[in-house]
Amino acid sequence: MKSKRMQILCGIAIMQFLGWWFIAGNGHYGVFFAAGGTMLFAGYAVLLLFRGAIKKECPKCHTLISKKNRICPECGFCFTKGISKEKLTEYIEQEQEKAMTSEQIDFDFEKIETIVLDEMEAFDGDIEEFLQKRSSETEI
Repeated sequence: MKSKRMQILCGIAIMQFLGWWFIAGNGHYGVFFAAGGTMLFAGYAVLLLFRGAIKKECPKCHTLISKKNRICPECGFCFTKGISKEKLTEYIEQEQEKAMTSEQIDFDFEKIETIVLDEMEAFDGDIEEFLQKRSSETEI
């Protein structure tokens, strides 16, 4: 990517040099070369600045991608790490709790207690077996 930029800039510089050389030799067409090279240089500089404002270059594969992308679509390079699953879950739960009234929270806890009690009453085996079964289900 950088070598292509250098080739373009070198080509523009050669065009300007030829323009100034023709001007020095009393050539009227040299003005067009020099002015054209200056305009191309300014235009290319503006293009590079504009491209840098909306695009970024992947350090791994050197592909230009949108600055909004967090992961390169070409090679999968991750620019910034995302939030962990646990922190995201905690954040969502906190936001849900903010939206809930205390009556809704109490009602949800009552539902959970009722479900657990119903499950325990329906179980007619050993309590240790029940607890082991519950802990193995929560691990999965």
